[in-house]
Amino acid sequence: MPALILVPAVSVDALAPPPTVRDIARSTVMRAGSSSMERAGMSAAMVSQWDIRRARILKRDNHLCQNCLRRGLAVPATTVDHIKAKAHGGTDDDSNLESLCWPCHKTKTGRERLK
Repeated sequence: MPALILVPAVSVDALAPPPTVRDIARSTVMRAGSSSMERAGMSAAMVSQWDIRRARILKRDNHLCQNCLRRGLAVPATTVDHIKAKAHGGTDDDSNLESLCWPCHKTKTGRERLK
């Protein structure tokens, strides 16, 4: 395996400690009832379950982008993504989720939309 190359964080927020489940739950309650959630047909309980799962995956992956890590770069992860998109038969199972940095997430999502 190649040696890891540490990449400096691009923002001060990346240096902040990861959110706790309590922080996530608090932010979820603040978002509950927002018009975007209502349009998507999501309840506060559904968002809370995703946020808790998201925190668990980020912790499992040490808050590092798994795509960058495969290339030998240690880049802070900001999102959790489905390895196999739900639109293509993927699930919310932990084994189908990985932490990604925003550029990797954006690139992957763009490729998936072309399929």
